Amino acid sequence: MSLSKRIGLIISVAVVSVTLIAITVTYTLSKENRQESLKVEMSTILDQSLKVLKQTEALHQEGAINLKKLADEAKSAKVNTIEELRKLPVYKAIPVVMAWTSATDAAHK
Repeated sequence: MSLSKRIGLIISVAVVSVTLIAITVTYTLSKENRQESLKVEMSTILDQSLKVLKQTEALHQEGAINLKKLADEAKSAKVNTIEELRKLPVYKAIPVVMAWTSATDAAHK
């Protein structure tokens, strides 16, 4: 094998090696960035749902939600399944339900 062919082979191997290293580094960094971005987004969603929970609890404590009316509507409704129960306003007025509904809506966006 001539010297020029050896030099060409060495250069080719070096270019391929550097390219593979660059691809690996880029993939690793972008993966870490995506994970960090997801952590920040999920943290924001959880913070939002906790705020909704606290605000809803405050509304209940202040009497801003007419629980008697909601309870009367629930008593008169004919509920046979959990899906039917989840459609009732009294169910939707539960603070935790409002919080997880808010978190679910935010996660779907």
